[in-house]
Amino acid sequence: MSQGTTGSLSAISKSQGAELIHQDGALMQALGQAFFEVQALEHVLACLYGASPHGLGDTWSRELRRMLYTVESGGVEKTVEELIFDLELPQDHWLQLQQALYLREWVVSGFFGEFGSRLQVLEAEVGEKLVERMRAASEEISKAVMDLQELVFQREMDCDEPMSEQVQRAARFYWVGVE
Repeated sequence: MSQGTTGSLSAISKSQGAELIHQDGALMQALGQAFFEVQALEHVLACLYGASPHGLGDTWSRELRRMLYTVESGGVEKTVEELIFDLELPQDHWLQLQQALYLREWVVSGFFGEFGSRLQVLEAEVGEKLVERMRAASEEISKAVMDLQELVFQREMDCDEPMSEQVQRAARFYWVGVE
């Protein structure tokens, strides 16, 4: 252990220190899984642009990033409206997408705003509830990703022309910036 870590552990009992370390590991694991699901949500949205009935325009990648990474008046509701219009999402996906985007927002910024400054000193009970909340967010985002991926597959199958290359190009363009 580094001297800074030893000093902080000496202020609490060894059993409390072990509990904090274990709790922190579970929280970091849940947070890592949640960030994976957030990335998967972005990926499936990029794929949906590739499978969009409108085809790919020049600005969709920039617009998707703007929707996901800037705070505007109307927030998530406005983003959902734009995605519904741009991607012609069926109505049965609207609420699920909205909930997934709210959870995404909480994972990438709300969580740190609520708990970031006190992560190292959370009580065990609060830490456990936070791990449960993070895992629940991951599961809900994952469900939305799977359902939206089904929509991508369905659009690929319904298209007269092979679309998988266009979908792959869209995903590659979103993440790497090249077609």
